[in-house]
Amino acid sequence: MRSRSHDIAMAELYRSDPALAVEVINSILADGDPGELASVLRQLALLFEGMEGCDGIENA
Repeated sequence: MRSRSHDIAMAELYRSDPALAVEVINSILADGDPGELASVLRQLALLFEGMEGCDGIENA
């Protein structure tokens, strides 16, 4: 498992380059690695922490 600081760094990278996030997700989906997908989704979830108006996003 990667460290929290790595997750934060990746979240910041994905925030600055959304196309990279899409490319990474597509690559992981093509490879079929559920562990890697979970890691990237966790990193992307960090983008939404503390954002106003995101209440209930997990139910979307």
